Amino acid sequence: MRALQSLLVLALVFLSGCTRSDDNKDSWKAPKLNEDSGKATEHIVGLWQAVKGFDVTPHMSFEFERAGTFKVMERTGPGLTKDNKKTEERTVTVAEGRYKVEGKQLTMTGKVDGDEVTSIRMIKTLTDRVLIVENDKGKTSEFEKRH
Repeated sequence: MRALQSLLVLALVFLSGCTRSDDNKDSWKAPKLNEDSGKATEHIVGLWQAVKGFDVTPHMSFEFERAGTFKVMERTGPGLTKDNKKTEERTVTVAEGRYKVEGKQLTMTGKVDGDEVTSIRMIKTLTDRVLIVENDKGKTSEFEKRH
């Protein structure tokens, strides 16, 4: 149970700097960019494995689907339970919701503990293999595409 709580905390850390959807809706305006959002949306679709960053672990992955949904997953185990029984390695979905790409802005919205939370990241690099996003404090996280 403690491991699952830790995973949820990691997902929440990635969503750090988030605001509840009803708080200050107009307090942050995205910069106007000339980049085609359609191409960015096509490139972001797939499974992305965390490589490094201040708010991710190497066991964390994000899956963005064409339908505009995403999942945050964490690999856990192998390990031991409290009564010393072995556990197998498995992947646990720790968060899910909807996303959209507008210019270089990636917006993810999902439910966390029953509250709707929105996370905004700026896409610094997006290629067929590499995704680097930056939070509002200038900290970056890097991902590699798995498929």
